[in-house]
Amino acid sequence: MRERDGHGLDRRGLLGMAAGVAWALALLAACGGPADGAHVAEVDGRPIRVAELRRMLEARHEADPEASPGDVLTEELDRLVNERVAQNRAEELGIQISDSDVENWIRMIHGDDFVATDTAYREEVRRQIQIERAAIQELAPTLRIPESALADFFEAHKGEYSQPERIQLRQIVVEDRERATKLLERLRAGENFEVLARDNSQAPEAVNGGLIPPFARGELPEIFDQAFGIAPGQLSDVFESPHGYHIFLVIEKYPPQTPELAEVREELMARVAQDQLAELRPQWLRDLRRSAQIQVHERLLESLKR
Repeated sequence: MRERDGHGLDRRGLLGMAAGVAWALALLAACGGPADGAHVAEVDGRPIRVAELRRMLEARHEADPEASPGDVLTEELDRLVNERVAQNRAEELGIQISDSDVENWIRMIHGDDFVATDTAYREEVRRQIQIERAAIQELAPTLRIPESALADFFEAHKGEYSQPERIQLRQIVVEDRERATKLLERLRAGENFEVLARDNSQAPEAVNGGLIPPFARGELPEIFDQAFGIAPGQLSDVFESPHGYHIFLVIEKYPPQTPELAEVREELMARVAQDQLAELRPQWLRDLRRSAQIQVHERLLESLKR
């Protein structure tokens, strides 16, 4: 047995668990005995079992079925060693990940309707959050973000913080043109738009007097883009759409805006820090690995390659 050098830590947020992949089973069959319980390596006395390697191989094969099995086996074992080194450090730091942390991460990635019932996947998520927090805890104090770096990043990404022209309006939507025309005549005669919207509009916002929150071109159905040609305080003509016949009252227009750096400074700091952490993480992992006791069972590994 000997120590093996590693590559950079790869955050594997999404780990596919395709059961029964023949390619992976063939690789693992040679180990003999209870395959899933066999150890292919130990990191500071903590085992890496064949079962863990199996999951990684299945996910890798699903993503890249043409890859060389021998190369993939070595790479995925090396990845597991890296993760175990980092996880061991996280545990030394006393970092604990709650079930709610796992749930929040899964919702962030998959959406609120996703239900993760795969225990192995949930544990993988827990492990990755734990490793990420360990890296942040140890590397954050070393970050140096000068104002010039923030300014450069802001200039390069200014378009992401700019806001296009927006408009706010009230609308009335009815089913037929004749009714819409009569309502428009009443509005032009001075009747209250909010009252007519509540009493006549079939749109959901009728309960709020037809008020629609500010929006930009392209954010709502195409019919709404026509309102950008109307001055604030003015009524539209009757517009037809697949949803019915619309009357708009433009409330206010908001010109395009590009914030000053100071207005988005905290978000910029977080993004630049994230980039710096990504650059520092591989060296952090190499340093941890150099101080770890890592043993790989070469004979078992070679048997798996055949």
